Amino acid sequence: MPRSASLAKITDDEDRLLQIAFDILATYRLTTLIKDDKITEDIRNVVFRKYGEPSDEDSHKISYLLTCPWCLSVYFGGLAVLAGSRWPRLWKPLSKALSYSALTGLLAEARASAQEDEPAEVADTIEAPDADLRHLKTS
Repeated sequence: MPRSASLAKITDDEDRLLQIAFDILATYRLTTLIKDDKITEDIRNVVFRKYGEPSDEDSHKISYLLTCPWCLSVYFGGLAVLAGSRWPRLWKPLSKALSYSALTGLLAEARASAQEDEPAEVADTIEAPDADLRHLKTS
């Protein structure tokens, strides 16, 4: 087998693995978009007013669905599989964009969490790195 054919196969395999990763992150992003994001809060509120809050015993299953990441992700995962096989030219760039959004959100959350966990002295030094050097400056 020529070397170039071997490299092409590896590239195809890597492409498939990357697309799986994009699909997983796109599923996560779509789930959080519906379940948690402020931009879809009005939609959730309309559903909750019509069918009851998900915490109510007499609420409809649709209200529960909008707050259940396990439930939503099944539907969005299925959508990712279907869209990837039926409309790959549309889905591939969309899944990448959703993946980038998901990773950006996760990194922002991790950064905020790390900043909350650091001691106040460290946070002050990070915000004003030259603060400890002020005593070295001469008038």
